[in-house]
Amino acid sequence: MLIINNCAKLWIHNISAIAFMILVGFISKFKFTKSTDDKNLFKNKIYVACAYVIWGAVGVVILCFLLELEWVTNYVF
Repeated sequence: MLIINNCAKLWIHNISAIAFMILVGFISKFKFTKSTDDKNLFKNKIYVACAYVIWGAVGVVILCFLLELEWVTNYVF
């Protein structure tokens, strides 16, 4: 069994989660909005808005970890 200390596990988990959420944002913005029918325009706007919210949230998380805010670094899931 591979033994990794908790700090390395935390970084691996965070980087993986951030990459996953960035990909979810790309899927929401580019894959779900391919159709240009009139009936899908409202749904497309919602998907684009969701992508921007996801990317904004990822940005806040990255910023919090880079600034090493105490409430973020001490929080364990």
